Amino acid sequence: MKKPYIIGGTILLVLIGGFVFNRYVYSKIEYKKGLSYYKKKNYQKALPLFKDAANQGYAPAEVKLGEMYLNGEGTLKNYDKALYWFKKAADQGDANGEFYLAKIYVDGLGVPRNYRKALYWVKKSAEQGNVKGEYGLGWMYFFGKGVPKDYDEAMYWFKKDADQGDTAAETALGYMYENGLGVPQDYNKALYWYKKSAEHGDPDGEKALKSLESKLNDKN
Repeated sequence: MKKPYIIGGTILLVLIGGFVFNRYVYSKIEYKKGLSYYKKKNYQKALPLFKDAANQGYAPAEVKLGEMYLNGEGTLKNYDKALYWFKKAADQGDANGEFYLAKIYVDGLGVPRNYRKALYWVKKSAEQGNVKGEYGLGWMYFFGKGVPKDYDEAMYWFKKDADQGDTAAETALGYMYENGLGVPQDYNKALYWYKKSAEHGDPDGEKALKSLESKLNDKN
């Protein structure tokens, strides 16, 4: 016969597990409701829903709430609160939270600018395959922010990002090939990446494509 305290402990674990699961489901539902309002730019309705889910520890809601404080959407800009929520999400390993925390340190928003801290967080984001994180890490290597300038590393991360269809990375790759940065100068490859970016609707890619085509036409 099982001891009563063992049975009681098992029941308690089941109840706790059910509570955690139900809280997660509830938070996810609140987050999705908030997201539908956010996409319609109804920030007043989105904000309390994100707050509710974020207070339950749901990382995507923590990130979105941080964004709203960062951009002043439905509330006054508050960099301290943005930092707080991005840090909460990043500490759970959320790649978007890690990226935005890096952005806070790169731009010095409410904190002293700190490229080393930014590099730490953007690396964690990029290593998870996050599009923004990959581009951000490529950017830091390209400009030598918090790390020695390294075009090879910049190319590596831009390429990973571009392979996911990110237009900013496609334009960056085109620029590197056009100017021979970290790679032999190759106008055909530059055109290839500029065209991909332009086809995806990136205005910088469109301008770069037109500029390079014009330059090549003048040479002929």
